Amino acid sequence: MAHTDATSTNLAAKPRLFYGWLVVAACAGILPLIFAVRQSFTLFYDAFLTDFGWTRADTSLIFTTSMVVFALTSTAIGLLINRFGVRLSFSIAAVLAATGMLLSSRSNSLLALSVSWGVIGGLGVTGLGLGQASALVSRWFRRQRGIAVGLAFAGIGLGVAAFVPLTGWLIRDFGWRWAFVGLAGLVTLIVPLSLLLHDRPEQIGLHPDGDAEAGLPTGRFLNTGTWTLWQALRTPSFWLVFASGLGSMGPLRMLTLPQVTVFADAGFDQALASNVLGVSGLVLGVAYVVSGWLSDRVGRPALFTFGSVCILGGFVIFATLHPGTPVSVLYLYAMLAGLAEGTRASLLMATASDLFPGPSMGAISGSMGAAMSIGAAYLPWLSGRMFDTSGSYVTSYWIGTAVLVVTTLTLWLAVWLRP
Repeated sequence: MAHTDATSTNLAAKPRLFYGWLVVAACAGILPLIFAVRQSFTLFYDAFLTDFGWTRADTSLIFTTSMVVFALTSTAIGLLINRFGVRLSFSIAAVLAATGMLLSSRSNSLLALSVSWGVIGGLGVTGLGLGQASALVSRWFRRQRGIAVGLAFAGIGLGVAAFVPLTGWLIRDFGWRWAFVGLAGLVTLIVPLSLLLHDRPEQIGLHPDGDAEAGLPTGRFLNTGTWTLWQALRTPSFWLVFASGLGSMGPLRMLTLPQVTVFADAGFDQALASNVLGVSGLVLGVAYVVSGWLSDRVGRPALFTFGSVCILGGFVIFATLHPGTPVSVLYLYAMLAGLAEGTRASLLMATASDLFPGPSMGAISGSMGAAMSIGAAYLPWLSGRMFDTSGSYVTSYWIGTAVLVVTTLTLWLAVWLRP
């Protein structure tokens, strides 16, 4: 009888829901709000071309500036978050992002927008980036890391599906300045969501995955040990994942940054383009979850390779797009873009966390975020420059294809050489 009573007491004391899943839910609410800023830039890009008459390469510099800021500050911000905690850090980043949007609404020059959206807003986006969220969720989960990160990132897809068409409607009916004001209001919602976060399960007397005691991670694709950033820097796998990061997002941004303008070039209006982006967001949400779940079972590189193939499909569609193209092709592109987005950053970050678990996970993920932003900064600008001089994106798509091949091979090699 005494044994039965003790067992009942232990069962009653164990929480029904592991708090880590609340952290996942909070991140799934935060990320779509900040990605509403990043992913909607394609709509502002088209509006700037119309209102100011800038070249595509020059207009891309606004986005490029934000990626340069991301590259230069991501690792440092990861270290600051480790020092001051996610609650304070995420709240400050949200205020910076909202301030950048408000200042953008009053900007009238390329320089002003590069500072307001690219630098100030860019710092806010960096502080709330995928690397920071991935590192946070990875500290709460080991055995279920892939699906947990995937669920946290799934909110991005829902945000894109909801907020990008909303932003398009605001731009169309009220102008891009009021659209920036609307985004600033959305971003401030991140502050109360941040209050739900804790940096690690040990802060509230728990262990990763809700296990009864702390143990080493187990599983076919997980590494063990306690890594610092300095130790990771001394391994070939770190630099191979970093190299993969350099080329992981750039080819995708060659598609997504000018996509609304590419649709317009082929004779499709912005309303249809916004709907296509909304569908892409829904696919993205599903892709994050499914790719995270599958990657726990078949490995991150396999799903990453699938994403690379999806980007190649996007290149083919854009290279052959013309006024007579059926609308169904645009929705096929939306599916490919959503699948590609859902198998890039989340899998790369999860791979880094698998290979280098430990107290520097935030800084290591920040380094990977910096790598991704470098490619995302340069390749869209290069693509725009080539279009300005030749009137075609085709040559840049061949360059993007070569980058994808190298990027995919280096991620496979990084996992094969795991320390």
